[in-house]
Amino acid sequence: MRSCSAAMFTDHSEDPLDAIIIGAGPAGLTAAIYLTRFRRLCIVLHADDSRAGHIPLAKNIPGFPDGISGNDLLHQLVRQAERYGVPARRTEVAEVEKVGGTFACRSGEGEEIRARTILMATGSLDLGPDIAGLPDATNTGVFRICPVCDGYEVQGRSVAIVGEPDHALDEARFLLDVGARVTVLGDAFEDGFHHEAHRLGIGVCDNVIDIEMQSDRVTVVRDDAKLSFDHLYPAYGCIPRSELGAGLGLLRSDSGHIRTDEHQRTSVPGIWAAGDVVESLSQIAVAFGQAAIAATSMHNALRADDERRLSSPRCFDEIARPVNHGGHDGDKGKSG
Repeated sequence: MRSCSAAMFTDHSEDPLDAIIIGAGPAGLTAAIYLTRFRRLCIVLHADDSRAGHIPLAKNIPGFPDGISGNDLLHQLVRQAERYGVPARRTEVAEVEKVGGTFACRSGEGEEIRARTILMATGSLDLGPDIAGLPDATNTGVFRICPVCDGYEVQGRSVAIVGEPDHALDEARFLLDVGARVTVLGDAFEDGFHHEAHRLGIGVCDNVIDIEMQSDRVTVVRDDAKLSFDHLYPAYGCIPRSELGAGLGLLRSDSGHIRTDEHQRTSVPGIWAAGDVVESLSQIAVAFGQAAIAATSMHNALRADDERRLSSPRCFDEIARPVNHGGHDGDKGKSG
């Protein structure tokens, strides 16, 4: 994407941008496309570490019947954003602070840029096992992360799951429903776990010493034997990258995800959130939809602020206030 000069990260107190988008995954890039098409001045700040970049081939994204890799999808989104002149800066945002009627984003190098609104699209980080060879196994599809995304592709195949017992059992149920032959791996399981897995028709493999990843197989080493599987899924969950939100006082769920209303507004006026950092189904299609909702809501709030500044000294906080209970129809039916 078109890079911004360091000068853009100096003092913008006199001319803040309309929006800063933090994150360049599917949600952040989609929002940038929408906002720029609304003729809003925005910038994308990102660390070039989108979770989507680790997807070797996704076949559940609408519009791509032959599937598309995460990197190719991000490349297409970047091309589309560049077509509208969306600037981007690769940097680690260290702090976001409310300064008067604007927000200041500061990098670890001390550079600063200000805007009237913020979109948090920082995504999440998958937790996984410490096993040698995972990158190569991910690229070949032997190691898979998302049963919702690609469970269809493993039907009829042998699948091993490693992770927290309760989470692993839930994931095993899901994959069992799509037709996979599923086994949960671990050191030792309680009798209740064995009973429930047996009732469901899920295999259990305890006393696991090691897991070896090959380009086309997974080998599980026990103290008395070796077992082979077609695929391995982790069941450790993920961590939302919501630290910046915590510093701003955004309401978060027990899992650390940012809470939003139906317009993707957070509990802090002027800040929206979309994508995997929000508590919702972690899917690219969902990120697209949330980004469109957030960008349109941001544009409508900015437009209302522009109009009311001409006739009233009301602050932007009143116009962009979030709705925590029940919501209202302030953005419904409005076009850009």
